[in-house]
Amino acid sequence: MTRVVVAVAALVTSSFVLTSCDEPDQAAPAPVRTSSPTPTVEPDTRPPTIEITAPTDEVPAIAPVVIAGTVDEEAVVTVHGMPAKVKNGRFRLRLTQPPHTKVVIEATDEAGNSSNTKLTIETVGEPIRGVHVSAYGWSSSTLRAPLMSMIKAGKINTIELDLKDESGLIGYDSRLPEAKRIGSVLGVYDLAGTVARLNRMGVRVVGRLVAFRDPVLAKWAWNHGERAQVIQTPKGRPYAGYGGFTNLANAKVRRYNIDIAIEAAKAGVDDILYDYVRRPDGPIDSMRFPGIKGSPERSIAGFVKETRTALEPFGARLGLSVFGVAATRPKEIGQNVRLMAKHSDYIAPMLYPSHWAPGEYNVGNPNANPYPIVKRSLKDFKRLVRGTKVAIVPWLQDFSLGVHYGVKEVRAQIDAARDAGIDQFFLWDPRVTYTSGALDRKK
Repeated sequence: MTRVVVAVAALVTSSFVLTSCDEPDQAAPAPVRTSSPTPTVEPDTRPPTIEITAPTDEVPAIAPVVIAGTVDEEAVVTVHGMPAKVKNGRFRLRLTQPPHTKVVIEATDEAGNSSNTKLTIETVGEPIRGVHVSAYGWSSSTLRAPLMSMIKAGKINTIELDLKDESGLIGYDSRLPEAKRIGSVLGVYDLAGTVARLNRMGVRVVGRLVAFRDPVLAKWAWNHGERAQVIQTPKGRPYAGYGGFTNLANAKVRRYNIDIAIEAAKAGVDDILYDYVRRPDGPIDSMRFPGIKGSPERSIAGFVKETRTALEPFGARLGLSVFGVAATRPKEIGQNVRLMAKHSDYIAPMLYPSHWAPGEYNVGNPNANPYPIVKRSLKDFKRLVRGTKVAIVPWLQDFSLGVHYGVKEVRAQIDAARDAGIDQFFLWDPRVTYTSGALDRKK
């Protein structure tokens, strides 16, 4: 739009004088007129004014949210990078859930002037009380039924669902070209449909994505001349641990995992939770990382940062599963919690008592004493994230390995976390059978 100012020129008429009455009549000179009025065009440089009308209060963390407002003239409006509907100077856009970052609202008028404003959406929601579910576990009506009962009883409010698991297989109906090319799509459940169903019940969906332990990609890459995608031995052979471990420093490996995270976020998954976002455990001199710059822990932190940036347009939060020993021995598996926390929303330490060595945190037999090992280890993780907004969501054990775990043992871990000031958790059982009696009923 432009403003037009018209400058009106004055009409100038010459006068005439008779020098003598005897002189013949002389025709009066014709009036002299300046050039015709000339419009002066001044460009409109005023940017549109944006006012936000919704939301005006805290909103649920996992429910859809409508962002609405007004602009002082017709303009193209984007909200969080997506086009909003504009009618009579009013705009609105519905997001599947509030983004964890500030929402940028931008308006551009037809003259090309633009303005933007940033909106921080305050959310309110219950702490995570979740359980792990494998792809086959969710596809099984027998295993799924008890989970739905726990949801309806208010005992859990989060389902952590495998996207890509330890085998390298993608459990949901992925359409990624790279996944189809290497044969990693299992496709036993509908991701978007599952998320929509659970969100309608008020359930948070966390997509577990096993990052660098990936036998499918490692084998395919090695056999197709893409050997830099695989961690290697000093002699240039594929690192054999875990059936295949991909190279955390390789750009193609990183992109593959990030693409899975983006596809899941587009399907509505609330959080992406990385697992095996680390190097293999073992002597560092027994493995080589082609193309790495710096240490494995810094390379991994860089990958986390790349993922966080990629997920921002979709509003999905980012969590990181880490070893319990990462709090005190970050170089042992390449997980520097302090560095990783800078680019994540929560850290999920795996505190399974059966996985601690005797004597850790002065607990002689951690597996038989779940309360002290969980409480004492959580103090270290809280110390590491102090001064940040990063939350701690511990993984707790709901399976038996050497010691029987039932209501008492599972409950002891939940109580230990709560006494350490952390009232949220994920439970892990690879068989997807959970001890409902150890959980509180909450509404």
